[in-house]
Amino acid sequence: MPNGAICLSFIGLENYAELLRSDMIGYAGNTLILWLIGFVPQIVIALLLANWFTDIRIKIRGMQVFKIKI
Repeated sequence: MPNGAICLSFIGLENYAELLRSDMIGYAGNTLILWLIGFVPQIVIALLLANWFTDIRIKIRGMQVFKIKI
């Protein structure tokens, strides 16, 4: 083998097995919790605001300017 060469060996599915043995499930749970806390309320608020600004019965001053900017 020449100087500086790297000897590679196939380890099969060992990396995947190591990944499943790690705390990956805990990290996925944390990600799901952060997603629920951040994404869901944001969508709910956005839908409520969209409903509010497009309701014909409510007369908000400057509403047309707001609709144009969006």
